[in-house]
Amino acid sequence: MPKLKLTPTNQLTLFLVIFAGLATYFNFPNAQSALLWHLLETVGLGLLLYAVFSRFATTRHQFQNTLITTLIIYLVLHYPLGTTDHYITIIATTVAMIAKFFFGPASRFATGLNPAVFGLLVSAVGFRVLTEINSAFLSWWGTNFQGALSLALLLLWTLVGLAKWRKLAIVGAFLLSHYLILAFTGTAPETLNFIFTDGTIYFLAAIMLVEPRTSPLLTWQQVTYGLAAALFLNLFYAFELPYTEVLSIAAANLYFQAIKKRPKPKPQPPQPTPPTNDQA
Repeated sequence: MPKLKLTPTNQLTLFLVIFAGLATYFNFPNAQSALLWHLLETVGLGLLLYAVFSRFATTRHQFQNTLITTLIIYLVLHYPLGTTDHYITIIATTVAMIAKFFFGPASRFATGLNPAVFGLLVSAVGFRVLTEINSAFLSWWGTNFQGALSLALLLLWTLVGLAKWRKLAIVGAFLLSHYLILAFTGTAPETLNFIFTDGTIYFLAAIMLVEPRTSPLLTWQQVTYGLAAALFLNLFYAFELPYTEVLSIAAANLYFQAIKKRPKPKPQPPQPTPPTNDQA
């Protein structure tokens, strides 16, 4: 019987499907119709747009990547509690899919941002600016269910599943830097314990921050990228900005684009060898 081998992308897709399924199951008794609508407006709409955009995009996109993007939006953006929330969810999903298909790395309109983050920011910030209604609720509701269960799954993914992505340096640098910044700025031990025993910070680090096309491969770049993300996160906290977590991921993405596009020093032409006494 042949062994079943999953690519890193397929592994993440399978993990998120299981993770989102459990999050839905444990939250379903309290928000049945809202969760079903939320699933339809994220994953359902995303798959529909995948089928439509695939006909027009100049580059081929994997079906699994659409699932990953839409499931992230599903788990981070709160399920609809009112009419406006439906609009925000639809906009977030649509913008993320447009970014994935038409603002990708091969496009001259590339944003350099994780598509899910881009969709969340455009819908949340844009809707707030245009309508002056602050109703976008990035609650990360699906990243921490049943306490220890979600935490254990995310830690398992970080230590086992993420190994094939070769992005552990990002997660380690981010979590360590974030902890040290909080500790040195006088954060209460109870708060530190809450942050690092909650699944949200691990979902942010091991699922969203390590997105392949918007995060580095070189180890030294991964370390500085993780450190930058932690610095941005705490800086935005200090200024009490909304949507702090996704803003910090976006800022880290842009930081990576900046260091990636930094001009490399031109190689120096070989210098002529000075003549020796025998050659003079």
